Amino acid sequence: MSEVEENEVEEKVEQVEEQVEPEQTEEQPPQPNPLFKTLFEIEDGQEGKKEEEVEEDVSIPMTLNEAMDDISEEPKDEEPEEVEPEEEEEVKAEEPQKAEPKKKKLRKVIDPEVPEASKPEMHFDQPEEDKYKEFKQTLLPEEKEVFELAVYASNNMDEFEGYDEKFKDFFTRSKAFLDKRIDDDPNYDPREDDSYNVFLEKNRPKFTASDAKKIEKKMWLEEAKADIRKELEPETAELKQKLKIAEKKPQVEQAKSNFRSMAQKVVIPKEYQETFESGGQEAISKFAQENPLEYEIMEKASKNLLTYGDTLTDIFMEATPLDQSDPIHKDLVDWVNNEQDNFIKGGQTEQDGRVFMRRERYFSLPENQRSQYYTWSDDDLLKILALRTQEQVHQAIAKQREVLEKSGYVRQEASAQVKKPKKPAKVAQKPLVVDTKPRQGDNLNRTTKKKANNAMLNVLGF
Repeated sequence: MSEVEENEVEEKVEQVEEQVEPEQTEEQPPQPNPLFKTLFEIEDGQEGKKEEEVEEDVSIPMTLNEAMDDISEEPKDEEPEEVEPEEEEEVKAEEPQKAEPKKKKLRKVIDPEVPEASKPEMHFDQPEEDKYKEFKQTLLPEEKEVFELAVYASNNMDEFEGYDEKFKDFFTRSKAFLDKRIDDDPNYDPREDDSYNVFLEKNRPKFTASDAKKIEKKMWLEEAKADIRKELEPETAELKQKLKIAEKKPQVEQAKSNFRSMAQKVVIPKEYQETFESGGQEAISKFAQENPLEYEIMEKASKNLLTYGDTLTDIFMEATPLDQSDPIHKDLVDWVNNEQDNFIKGGQTEQDGRVFMRRERYFSLPENQRSQYYTWSDDDLLKILALRTQEQVHQAIAKQREVLEKSGYVRQEASAQVKKPKKPAKVAQKPLVVDTKPRQGDNLNRTTKKKANNAMLNVLGF
């Protein structure tokens, strides 16, 4: 190539470069510090993009804070940017990102035990240990008999106080004296030894034959009395229990009556209550004929409720002792435990700053340590029993109606099913006629109508 051609090519290249450079400067804005941008994105997500958008729209404030900043910056000269406003904007931008959906509060299952320090000590009636048991084993039969009389007299008769220790000391010294003589002379006979007789007179406590008979007589009398008391103990306890029940009978009957008043409002469905109360036995009998299945459900539930409610009341008021061998008592104990388990597992047992504690644990605490706990009262358990029966009745009736509807039976309205009995029309009274025949006298063999044992009537108070 010639020099002219080379110059022309260089000029064209320069022109192309001049055309490309302005386009690049126009299209690409100045990039921020890449290190700062990376750190900023790690900490705050895509905050770099937001800053670029704010720089492009400087003339149009988007928030009240930005507008206030523009007003405050107008009279001032250009100053280097401060870091603090940027931090405030960063914090404001972070607030909506930190918002998280509310988490459901976890239910706390709290089942407090009785503190070890508050547990009552178990005391068992055990026979007193014989403190002379080992010593008696060293005595001869005659010595043992005398020593036992001395021990009894020392504990029960003031005139012989301390004789147990006196005879213990005497027999110990006597044995030592004889052992020494036997060691010296294997053929030793204490009956021929005057020194031993002197030893006895000097050291033996004063205890005559008449004293021994007196003590024996008293021992026999005390043993006889103890045997009689032991035989009569069951009868005595039974009499005390009967007297206690008789004293509490009015309060127990009143409590049972109150329970029936509460039960009739709970067990009998509301759609029948008014009709049954106003119509009485006649309305109930008519309902039983027209709705035998529903009547059977309510009758059975009412019977069970009264049985369990009366039994609970008797136990609570100590009219009947709790007997785990009784099937009804056992069912009630299991039911109470099951209700407490379900309530505790529900996790909502805190009330007014106090925690629910099982009844058997709560009442074993001293009264001055119960303030941080609470438990169900006797009335609470009776109400829970009635509510559980209500649930059973409603569920059973609803299920029965569903079965009947599926089989094509169309149920009438409750008001149509159980109508209130009409009042009998007034009839003109006939004049009183006196029978001329003699009146029948009392007949001991006369039969009387048996009262119907109807649980529904009992619940309603008829």
